[in-house]
Order: sequence, then C-alpha cells, then structure tokens
Amino acid sequence: MIRFIQIAIGILVVQAMILVGLSISPAFSKSPAPVEIQKMQSKLIAERDNSIQSSQLTGKYKMRLGESIFQPNGYVGKHHHSGPGIRYVTMGEITSVSAGKPAVYKAGESFYDSGEVVHELYNRTNGTVRVLNFEMLPSDWKGSSTIPIDK
Repeated sequence: MIRFIQIAIGILVVQAMILVGLSISPAFSKSPAPVEIQKMQSKLIAERDNSIQSSQLTGKYKMRLGESIFQPNGYVGKHHHSGPGIRYVTMGEITSVSAGKPAVYKAGESFYDSGEVVHELYNRTNGTVRVLNFEMLPSDWKGSSTIPIDK
C-alpha cells in the first residue's frame, strides 16, 4: 500500500507540472454545483495545502485523500473533476463509463483520472464498494471535486 501511495503522489506531481505549464482554466478556481448522486457517500480523509515540495507548485495546489462508498445500485452521474487523481478500489468493484465504454475495477486495482474526461461511476453489484480518491486540486478549492456536465 505504501508503494501505491508513493506512485500515486509521483503521478500527481507530474500531472500538476503539466497543468501549470498549460495554465489552468479560471473555472477550476470555484466550487462546483452538485453532480447527480444516488446511494453513494463521500468523506474527506486528509487534505494538505503546500504538500508538494516545488517552488513552482507550492501554494497553488493541495493534495486530498477521500473515500467514496457506493451502496448496491449506487452511482455518480456524468461529471469530470477539478483536478487529476488516482482512484484505488479497496472493496468490491466499480464500473466507470467513459465515451460509452465501461471499464470494471476490482478491489486492489486502481485507475487514473485526468480530471478532464467525462465519466459516470456505477456499483452494479449487490455489495458495498469503497474507493479511495487521491486528488490534486487548486489550493482554494472547497467541497467535492466533481463538476457536473451541462445537459
């Protein structure tokens, strides 16, 4: 698990460096409206500003660790995120649908989310699903990192 966290942090640092180079949109600096969610709860586990030791990034980003718990038939509707992250399934299996293509991730597996890709998440099982969310967000970001898609 420690090795996974080290890899997750390394990928997030690289992604942040790319985002800084591309100049993040001002839309990412405000909290989003809610995304349609059913039978899923999220909780913040840890958050730290200035956690990246880089003169370019300090004070601009924060790292966040959260957990999403999906009950049977739980889902999060179409959305994207305010920053990149790695999702790690700790229990059950989650289905992520992007561009109409489903991908199933089981306990012990992880997947990368660039933040820019529109997707939906589903618990299509009869059991509870738990997903740890390692994210890099703008330092002034408040609340959920999910951003709804205009219909």
